[in-house]
Amino acid sequence: ALVAGLTDLPAYVMHGASQSGVQLSLEPTQASRLLGLPVGALAGSIVDLEAMWPQTSRLLDRLHDARDMPTRAGVLRDELTPMLVDDGSSASTDVMGAWRMIEEEGGTGRISDLADRLGTSRRHLTARFRSAYGVTPKQAARVCRFHRAQREVADGHHLASVAARNGYAD
Repeated sequence: ALVAGLTDLPAYVMHGASQSGVQLSLEPTQASRLLGLPVGALAGSIVDLEAMWPQTSRLLDRLHDARDMPTRAGVLRDELTPMLVDDGSSASTDVMGAWRMIEEEGGTGRISDLADRLGTSRRHLTARFRSAYGVTPKQAARVCRFHRAQREVADGHHLASVAARNGYAD
């Protein structure tokens, strides 16, 4: 079990010949609540989950005993939902707003336009965003754009259209 911090670079995970698993992608504020530290502290890192989160072995045992994916999803929901409740310690509203805007635009918006909408400078937004999430807004947008393109390809959209819509064509 591992935790991967935000990055715009590929990560390679080596394992034995046989593996099964569940990938859980969380918004940065959710990851911070779950792990009890700012998500920016994990940027560019891959860390053993058990070293960070004491409940790991119990969760892994329950996931192992679950017979199918719907049951595993229920285990994750039961174990993690209570920990994801907002306790008010999240990143500031403007930084969370920037994250949401990047997601809503699919990572294709300009960071200077984002800063203007938030009433701040690009430099100030970048510094606060990096402090909260460990990556710049531009890096977050790049990852968001890649994930959007990946979903569109998986849904069967034409590659050239996906590339054009997501800024991978000039």
